[in-house]
Amino acid sequence: MNVAGKMHVIHVHALAEEVEVGASFCVFCARSRFVLERRTFAEYRSAQFSSGDSHGFYMARMSPSVSPARSFAENENRQKNLQDPNSTGRTPVSGSLYVGTDLDREETQQGANVIGDGDFQRFIFGFTIVAQMVLLCHSNVLALITDPVDHWCKPPPDYAGMSAAQWKNVGIPVDEAGRFSQCRAYVRPGAAPNDTETMPCDSWDYDPVEARRSARSYWDLVCQRSWLLPLGNGVFMSGALIVVPFMGYLADTKGRKPVIVLSSFVLLASAIASCFADAYPAYLALIFVNSACASTVHIVTVILLFEVSPVQYRTFYTGLSSSLGVVLVELLFVVVTAVRIAWFPLQLLIVAPTLLLLSVTFTVYESPMWLLAMSRLKEAERVIYIAAKVNGVSRIHTKQALDRIKFEMNKASVPQEALAPAALLYRGSLRGRAAVVCVTTFIVMLAYYSLTWSRRLGGGSNLVVRVVYVVALVPTYGAMYAALNTLGRLQLMLLLFALLGGVSGLYGVATYAEPREVGYALAIAAKLVASATVPSNYLYMAELFPSSVRSAVMCGAYTFGRVGAVFASALAPVKDVGREDLSFAFLATVVFGGLVALLSLPETTVGGAADVSITKMDGNRRDLLDVMQNTLMPRCKKRKTTRRPANVAPTVDPGAPAT
Repeated sequence: MNVAGKMHVIHVHALAEEVEVGASFCVFCARSRFVLERRTFAEYRSAQFSSGDSHGFYMARMSPSVSPARSFAENENRQKNLQDPNSTGRTPVSGSLYVGTDLDREETQQGANVIGDGDFQRFIFGFTIVAQMVLLCHSNVLALITDPVDHWCKPPPDYAGMSAAQWKNVGIPVDEAGRFSQCRAYVRPGAAPNDTETMPCDSWDYDPVEARRSARSYWDLVCQRSWLLPLGNGVFMSGALIVVPFMGYLADTKGRKPVIVLSSFVLLASAIASCFADAYPAYLALIFVNSACASTVHIVTVILLFEVSPVQYRTFYTGLSSSLGVVLVELLFVVVTAVRIAWFPLQLLIVAPTLLLLSVTFTVYESPMWLLAMSRLKEAERVIYIAAKVNGVSRIHTKQALDRIKFEMNKASVPQEALAPAALLYRGSLRGRAAVVCVTTFIVMLAYYSLTWSRRLGGGSNLVVRVVYVVALVPTYGAMYAALNTLGRLQLMLLLFALLGGVSGLYGVATYAEPREVGYALAIAAKLVASATVPSNYLYMAELFPSSVRSAVMCGAYTFGRVGAVFASALAPVKDVGREDLSFAFLATVVFGGLVALLSLPETTVGGAADVSITKMDGNRRDLLDVMQNTLMPRCKKRKTTRRPANVAPTVDPGAPAT
């Protein structure tokens, strides 16, 4: 072979060796990439979170590949949402341009499902029942200790030695029905029979048996001073108007637990002081504080329970906590009404459940969902580990689940910032929803307290009516719970508003026509519907808004509810002039107006599943909620029957239990 031929053969062999080496290198690179992607996220955890600047590159490497068409479509959807001023994915907040606001976006970052379900939730569930009982006790204590009492004008010093019967015959005028006047006396007692000039009194004597049972005799809340009694109701209801919105803002910015603890201890101090207040103005100032603190503890605790409960148990925990609290308090009211003890020990007995708020020190923890929504990961980890330990969940499994949560949060294509409560002031779907729920809560509480203070249901003297109401309350809440698990939240609210408006209107007609038994039956039925509407409204509100603004919205709506209660207190004197029928005709009209307003809200949950109008997330849903929900809930181990495709990047430790 000539030299040229030998050189050609050598060149060919060299090319073949280069090709073989290149192929081997490609195989090596492919295998290396495969091995790298098969490694667990836990192996890179410390380096990723300690550096703080390169996790995006790692997440991009570990994220499953997306087709160009899908990526283009997702980018188009995001751009459209950012350009649409009415989109729920575009809400201005301080410190950022626009961030997503849908409930599902932040719910996919919650920690409630990571910690499982157990004693952690039950402790907060029990505290929620206590908070509900405390609020109801403080709301009704003034009405229970101020039952009507027989009274008459106190005799002047010249007639002080007379018995009550002698003084009435000499100095008290008689009306057409033959009853002694309670608020007027003769100017000249014992004068000629034709001298009938009378004058109002400024001091009174009371029936000695009834006087010890009513605080009206202690503070002289009769005759021209009787207006001080509805003023007391108005002062109590207005306590929530000023303080609760501010506390709701604090709960969304500083945390749920600090607000609950602070309000609980202030309430303990003011409740004890109110029991020993001598002057009525001092008592009014103290019950103002009681109202503000009791309302704050109640509403923020309901929010906390909602956020720590696994999704599938939220209806159970939220509905049952409100139901049990009301039933237990109503049973207490039946007992104290039947026993008829003196008003001072009665006040102590009704306020006594407030002492149970001391349990806040060991039963209440911060909301993991709120901490994650605010990107306070270290605090969220600490609470989640505590909750998982209380619920008996393995620390290893909790750690693996937390790693997955961090992984999914960090690989999100759009940074998810927490909404500021100020976002509710800007134009968008959240502001509209907040306005509607404020209106509907106003109507619900207006109806509830109008019925509570009605002529047939008010006070503590209607023992039979209270017993019938409590007996009927249990199946009513059972029906409410069944409806919450079958109907959508909006469907149930529409049904309850329709029933409430219809029954209230019929009660107004019965009040005008005066069929006694029918009137009592309709009054009880209307209050039962109102009692079922209150917890249903809370649950619906909680599902409509994300964690970062949930407390602000619900506390604001609760404030509007208290405005409704104050309005009901202002309507209460109408029954004294015999035209209670007009107030309930007005109430029925307002309730039907609220039903129309509800039609503008979206559905949230139908039979336990989230509705599509709530679960859409700017066209790109990352369903981390399912990941967390199925990670640590107790379940039987399943045998692995299929292998994971090699081209899908895993997100958990291969040694972790299959999910």
